[in-house]
Amino acid sequence: MKKLKLFVLLTCASLTFTFAQQQKGDFQLQAQGSYFSASGFSGGTLFLNGSKFVTQNIEVGASPIFTFGTETTINLSAYSNYNFITNDAKMVPYAGAQLLLFNLGAKGGSETGFGLKGGLRYFISERVNVDVGPSITFLKGSSLFYFNAGLGFILGRKG
Repeated sequence: MKKLKLFVLLTCASLTFTFAQQQKGDFQLQAQGSYFSASGFSGGTLFLNGSKFVTQNIEVGASPIFTFGTETTINLSAYSNYNFITNDAKMVPYAGAQLLLFNLGAKGGSETGFGLKGGLRYFISERVNVDVGPSITFLKGSSLFYFNAGLGFILGRKG
C-alpha cells in the first residue's frame, strides 16, 4: 500500500512539472489572428508577438500587427501583461496594457493609442500554449476591439 501511495504521489508531482508554466527569463513567440466583418467590409488581423518574462508573473513584449482588407496596414504594439499563475499549472489568465502605433507609413498619417488586453493561455505541453482573449485600443475619436486566438511557444528554457 505504501508503494502505491508513493507511486501516485510521484506521478502527480511529475505531471505538475511536465506542464510547468512560464518562468522568469523565458522568451515567448506567439502568432495570433482575428477576422472581422462589418457593413460589407471584411478583413483579418495577424499579431506576431515576442515577449520576455521579467518575472514569472510580469511579461513585457512587442508586436508588429498586420491588418488585411481593402487596405493593408502595419501597426506596432508595445505591451506588458500581468500573469495570474494558477495551481493546476495549465491555465494562465492575464491582463495587460499596450501602447499602439497605428497605421505606420499610411498616407493619412499614423496615430498613437492606448489599450487594454486580457486573455487566457492554456498550456497543451510544457512549451506550447493556446492563447485567446480580447483587446481594446483607444485612438483619437475611435476605438479598436479585437478578439484574438493563437498559439504561443516558450523558447530558451533549459531542461
